[in-house]
Amino acid sequence: MKNKERAAKAEKALRAAYDEGQAEGEKEVWSSDIVDLLTDLRHYCFARRLSFSKCNSIAQNHFDTENKSEKRPQ
Repeated sequence: MKNKERAAKAEKALRAAYDEGQAEGEKEVWSSDIVDLLTDLRHYCFARRLSFSKCNSIAQNHFDTENKSEKRPQ
């Protein structure tokens, strides 16, 4: 999977989670939506006794590895 596809998948998840009744593709994704999702994931990890910081650290490693092979879109 290419990084562009990964970003599109993340956008789809954000739109699904924080869509407030707007038609498909009409809602803009704001940084506040990302903050809300990260906060919700922290609540989820807490409820499931998972370490958000460990998950986040692993995710950072995956991100770094994936970005070594692709340049950032301009």
